[in-house]
Amino acid sequence: MRRRYRRNLGFDFCRRYFKPRGIPLSSLDEVTITDEELETMRLRYVERLNQDEAAKLMKISQSQYQRDLSNTLSKITTALIDGKAIHIEKINKFSGVNSMKVMIPMDSTNKSAKISSVFGRSKYFALYDKESGELSFVENPGSSQARGAGMTAGQFAIDNNVSKVVSGNIGPNAESVLRQGGIEIETLDDPNRSLEDIIKSL
Repeated sequence: MRRRYRRNLGFDFCRRYFKPRGIPLSSLDEVTITDEELETMRLRYVERLNQDEAAKLMKISQSQYQRDLSNTLSKITTALIDGKAIHIEKINKFSGVNSMKVMIPMDSTNKSAKISSVFGRSKYFALYDKESGELSFVENPGSSQARGAGMTAGQFAIDNNVSKVVSGNIGPNAESVLRQGGIEIETLDDPNRSLEDIIKSL
């Protein structure tokens, strides 16, 4: 068996899914590409590097680079033609500084208020960036939905490049979407903690 060498990446891919608009992720078939495969496309079509230059940056042979690139293009073409979701699997930790965006359900935009007791139907989400220390509040798009609030909230986390969700109670539908998106879930033993307290513990 040929030994597999870890590729060198020059960019951290934060998004984990791309899918056709208007169709729930749970209803779609998917193709999976790795962050290393996506890097082959970035170097060729965004950075405009030739095969030799791209292979050197990734620290692999030119023939291996070309195989990876061709395989990636084939999988993405299949997804576009057949209407499948594209799952980007992270198998190579980026060597630079990774951002860490945490999402926390809230019923208030007050930092000292306790978090919401429900994830999918909370009024707001607090988004905290551990790298920059920036805190913002956004309305939960699924809070008023009759059905599917948890799935909508989960997809909202994916769309906003969230790395981790901290919550007291997360329903099975929301949990399924979050795990499909590769998002870490932390369930609190004490759901009465304040947002300020949680941020200090991150």
